[in-house]
Amino acid sequence: LYGNILSTHERDMLSTLIYYPDEKLALLKKQGVLRLTPMQRDEGSRHPQGRKADAISLCGENKARQKLASALQLLHPGMPMIYYGDEVAMTGAKDPDCRRGMLWDENRQDADMLRWYKMLLRLRREVPAITRGETIREEAWDDQGLIRITRRLDGQEVTLLFHGKTGTVRLPELAGKENALTGTAFDGFLTGTTAAVLL
Repeated sequence: LYGNILSTHERDMLSTLIYYPDEKLALLKKQGVLRLTPMQRDEGSRHPQGRKADAISLCGENKARQKLASALQLLHPGMPMIYYGDEVAMTGAKDPDCRRGMLWDENRQDADMLRWYKMLLRLRREVPAITRGETIREEAWDDQGLIRITRRLDGQEVTLLFHGKTGTVRLPELAGKENALTGTAFDGFLTGTTAAVLL
């Protein structure tokens, strides 16, 4: 048994690592953007006073990176360990900021990210081949930023695709399979930072 973990109380929270690369985080701290008032700390806020946008809207495509990272975490064998707040894209920088209170106000949580985590956990439960299936194909193409894993259990086959680069990867041999993440037929193309679960 092993644990799949992306965040802990010992380091920056996942959203902070993804949305704020080290050099950008250092700049934001220097500018005072990430400094919280005592009231904000008590509320578990991720929004510094006076800041008009949240981390996701400030950092554009990086929400897709967190979705990809969580798909890699949750769609593999082992016990996924979700650090509180990752599922709603809560940020938190170096200790002790990574231990701030949970963001309980649902209006300030990232509802789309929470839906994503719930969907991955539902698929993990409903499609046992994802985590318990025999791996019959496992390939990675660094130049394309693509990982492809096919597993089989009791006649059920699932193909997991993880794409971590910009641009498009063409996989025509998989076209027509159901993509359980979108509920539509896979068209044979992966574009941008994304994942697919093909049944």
